[in-house]
Amino acid sequence: MAIVPGYGRRRWTPRVPAPDEPGGGPQDAGAATPASGASMSDNELREAAFLGVRWFAVTQAIAQITTLAAAVVLARLISPADFGRLAIAIIVSEFSLMISNETIGTPLVQRPDITRKHLEGATLLGLMIGIALALLTLFAIPLVTTPVFGARTTDLFRLFAPQFAITGLMIVPQARLQRDLRFRRIGLSEATGVVVSSIISVALAIAGLGAAAYVLGMLIGVLIMALGYISGGRPVMPRWHPKEMRELLGFGLPATAAGFAGVSYRNVDYMILGARLSSVIVGFYYRAFTIGVEYERRLSGIVARIAFPVYTRTEDPERRLALRLRIVRVNVVLVYPMLALFIALAPTLVPWLFGAHWTPAILPAQILAVAGMASCVRNLHGPTVLAAGRPKALFLFCCAETLAYAATVWVASSHGLTIVCVAVSGFQLASLLIAYTVLLHSTVGMARTQIFRDLGPAVLASTPLLLVAMALRRALADQVPVPVLLILAGAAGGTVYLLALRALSKEAWSDVALLTQRVLPGVERLGRRLLPGPVRSPRPERATGPSRPSQTSALNAAARAAIKSTSEAQSRS
Repeated sequence: MAIVPGYGRRRWTPRVPAPDEPGGGPQDAGAATPASGASMSDNELREAAFLGVRWFAVTQAIAQITTLAAAVVLARLISPADFGRLAIAIIVSEFSLMISNETIGTPLVQRPDITRKHLEGATLLGLMIGIALALLTLFAIPLVTTPVFGARTTDLFRLFAPQFAITGLMIVPQARLQRDLRFRRIGLSEATGVVVSSIISVALAIAGLGAAAYVLGMLIGVLIMALGYISGGRPVMPRWHPKEMRELLGFGLPATAAGFAGVSYRNVDYMILGARLSSVIVGFYYRAFTIGVEYERRLSGIVARIAFPVYTRTEDPERRLALRLRIVRVNVVLVYPMLALFIALAPTLVPWLFGAHWTPAILPAQILAVAGMASCVRNLHGPTVLAAGRPKALFLFCCAETLAYAATVWVASSHGLTIVCVAVSGFQLASLLIAYTVLLHSTVGMARTQIFRDLGPAVLASTPLLLVAMALRRALADQVPVPVLLILAGAAGGTVYLLALRALSKEAWSDVALLTQRVLPGVERLGRRLLPGPVRSPRPERATGPSRPSQTSALNAAARAAIKSTSEAQSRS
């Protein structure tokens, strides 16, 4: 296993050592003491955060490059119609990951202390839920999907069924790793699973399996990922402990209900379009949504996964809001310029990358990139609300949001793909505004105007980037090869963006500088040469009272927002 430069074999660990480390043993396998889930000091959070960022920066870069390469190849081997069927059936994969995680994983991470009985009961629950849902998908779900979507789509539903059993097996080991903030093991497991999944999917697609190649590759990748999680500690045998299982379900069921509404929200558009439009149109929508929203959603998804266990160890609500501010701000500062650059370059990028037969997806993808800007922030609401102990409020909001979204897509689907994309982007923006003014204000006391502080710097700095990149594309489209055009436009637009960001927001610039300095020191030194002048991380403020949030801890948590995740890569390519 590689050693992170600067850390060697010294790394931050929880107070209770893991079983695969010196001093670990049966205690961790069977019980986590109250200290392992207690509020952590700023130094502990800092070391866990930056260690996690470094490992995820490496592992997720490898995984995402592999995923993108596989997506390019699969786009040329699998027809848009098959991608349309796959976009509908993939909801099974999302539900399998969500149900296990929210029903069992979230309570294990959220509880201040757990015992061996909690782990044993959770293991049994995971197996029971996984096997039951796998059987339901094999024998009951086809009674509904076949008349609505057709037999070929139903075959993909059935093919996804084993994933329920796999996720039921892996959720307790994964929750233990998250609880102990062992992001290195999580990152390595997920990156390995994604790489294996991509290779197998491409090989099977070359063999002519079509959409089934994607599903089979995903199943094998999730299995590899599960083995990585399980190898991170001593396995816990499943046993019946009704008291502890009820305690877990007391928090897990409301969280699952909220997760169910969330997955329905993310997939209801595919369900409606699959029932009302041809599979080819759904395939174009899938490609546009994947580029414009899904890739960015993966980034915010991993940020959410890392933020939640850290939030649960932050008992002071003011400090938690300070952490959230930095996490959200860094997230949008990294994501928004990528989306703005894509909007400018999509007419050249999409056909060159995926093939000319995906040209009808260009305009929808540009429109949906606006939805991606809203979605990458929306995905960070859940950890904030759950860490505050308000899963029911999140569930009610998600239910209302899903119903309104379904109605919007249903009405727009009668007017063609472009109108659907406009409606989706408009709804995402409106939903984000309502989430700030209603959900976050009522559950965690966040100011209704916080949205402007969170998004303002990134939005304003992305505007000149968009204009510069678009002008270069139009001027050089027929003059230079496509790769050269993309590099020139990206470099020019990125430089303008950084200069604008530095001028508009010292806080956002300082967050990015700190992140770069701690995670990629070589890039930080290069940045000093390109942008003369001192680039310093803000000094910690002295707290005037016990409840004042530490800016140091907030800045440290901001580093976690740079992580590019493959959690959602299990769901979409």
